[in-house]
Amino acid sequence: MWCWSSEPVDVEELMRAKSVPAIKELERVEDCEEATASTTGTSASEQPSRTTLDEALAQLRAAWQERNDASALAACEVLEGLLRGVKAHLPELPITAQLDTEPETLATSLQVQFLHRVRRVIATRSRIGYDVLLQDEVSFSLSQTEDGVQLHITGLEFHPLEDAVALRRHLQSQLKDFTRESCYQWWEDHKEEMCPLNSSKLRWILESILGLRSVNAVTPPKGKEKMLWGFLHTRRLVVESFHFRRDEEGHVRMRAKVEEPISEEERALQASSDEMIAEMPSHELKLGEYFMPSSMNWLELFHYHLIGHPGADPAKITKLLSGATSWGCGADGWHQYDETWTCVDQKTLLGKTTLEQGRVIWHQA
Repeated sequence: MWCWSSEPVDVEELMRAKSVPAIKELERVEDCEEATASTTGTSASEQPSRTTLDEALAQLRAAWQERNDASALAACEVLEGLLRGVKAHLPELPITAQLDTEPETLATSLQVQFLHRVRRVIATRSRIGYDVLLQDEVSFSLSQTEDGVQLHITGLEFHPLEDAVALRRHLQSQLKDFTRESCYQWWEDHKEEMCPLNSSKLRWILESILGLRSVNAVTPPKGKEKMLWGFLHTRRLVVESFHFRRDEEGHVRMRAKVEEPISEEERALQASSDEMIAEMPSHELKLGEYFMPSSMNWLELFHYHLIGHPGADPAKITKLLSGATSWGCGADGWHQYDETWTCVDQKTLLGKTTLEQGRVIWHQA
């Protein structure tokens, strides 16, 4: 079953703006329609009707809902959170989608095209050292496996923070001994030079953790050194698939498979990161689950094999990858420079969550 979906494009507005890329994109879509019509021997008017992206996602969910498979529904929720956030934050961005469902196996493929690549920042208080990038063409394929479902992906990447990459390369060139201890000592003495408090996302994340008295009080110097070292040793993650399956207790868990490192630099970063994660004691993992649940689920998603965990909670990852509904700068201090500082759940004075929201803000790349 083939179904095309497209977000509405205001043709007159595009023509008035005389935007060459936009006009070319419009012509490309029309050429695509003609090519499809000539291949199938039908006219454009006989092609499947267009729907909104929301409707295309609803059709994908409906194709799997009859099986009443919690793993499949979790995969649908992750995908919906990811794509609906783009649509909500960039309503003028033309989006074209194509859905293909195999009736016998229920394997479902969704191809999505954007006019431009889109990039998003993850809210500081999620404490994730990455930005998210969707290429202008992305595809998702959901299929059954022996123990759950697999969501194969092309076009989804997680890129290390730019200031973290710049800082690592600077320290590698300037420090005689590039170690955890020497890097953190440099950070304590010179962090404002390369990571100013009024603009550095890396600085904001670290301050949001160590700035908490409760965390600072229980984190020894070695722990602070490892924290900075971990953010310095992030590499580009190109996602190949998400795997959803039940653990021994019956809870659905989620694991990620990423592309292997493609350069010597990436291989070195991977080795250093793996070494540090593998040596994390259980009490550090427990502290992380209490103080930083989003970043711990990130760890469980990509590094479950190193910490002996069955995988991340899909609900937490859905929340992390979904578009925020409200955000903005804080009132004072360095919070006034961070546009994501108020991107948090609403809670009562007793700490009970009354309204949840996503953690990312999308921009055109």
